[in-house]
Amino acid sequence: MRKICLFIVFLLLSFTVIAESKLPFMKHLAGGQELPRPWGLSIDYYAMKQDYSLDSLVFQFPGLSLGDPSLLNVKNDLKHIDLKLDVWILPFLNVFVIAGQIDADTKVDISRAGLPLPFSEIPVSYDGDVFGGGVTLVAGGDVFFGSLTATYSDADIGGDFNSSVESLALQPRVGIRSGKWQFFVGGMWLQADEKHSGTIAIPGLGAIPFMVELSEDERFNYGFGLHRELGEHFEFTLDAGFGDREHTLINIGYRF
Repeated sequence: MRKICLFIVFLLLSFTVIAESKLPFMKHLAGGQELPRPWGLSIDYYAMKQDYSLDSLVFQFPGLSLGDPSLLNVKNDLKHIDLKLDVWILPFLNVFVIAGQIDADTKVDISRAGLPLPFSEIPVSYDGDVFGGGVTLVAGGDVFFGSLTATYSDADIGGDFNSSVESLALQPRVGIRSGKWQFFVGGMWLQADEKHSGTIAIPGLGAIPFMVELSEDERFNYGFGLHRELGEHFEFTLDAGFGDREHTLINIGYRF
């Protein structure tokens, strides 16, 4: 995934040398509306809390059986910060890549699973690099607008266990424009796949290998936010989500 992101960045940077004055292509489709500067470089800060569903939990030790997985409570607390490069290819199509750092904690509460273990929780902390990319489609006029953003990310992470995290997010929004302000409502549909494996040291029993596979408990949550142009080049976006999943996104960018 990292090589794909670097390749896309190379293509985008090469593209600006040969087509800077022409971007976005097909400007006539905007119908005379003022368009943003084609290139953007920004910083994202993203925080999220959500419940997870347990897809699989395996202990490689004789006599240990999970029982009813619905009895388990799994919570995920995640933060990441990334650098984002985007470009308006068409007046209604934006393409972007991201690269950054992720820091997260997932806690698997097994207290009600009936396992004969001297602990009631499997804490999994991890951090590492996250890479991804996506597209945004936009439609609207002088006052009202709508958009749909699709983002795929893959994390190269480390920690106490062997871990992997992949996600696909879809964010629909509808809103209004007022001068340099934009206000919107919408939500986020998220498909996340998280896997951890390793060993847990238990006094008297030794190291017990385990593997756990997790996914989001609820795939959709609602949200709202605002966007503000700060002068000729800078911009600011705030997006907050609520419901079964809570998220906060802060973006500060420079367009050129």
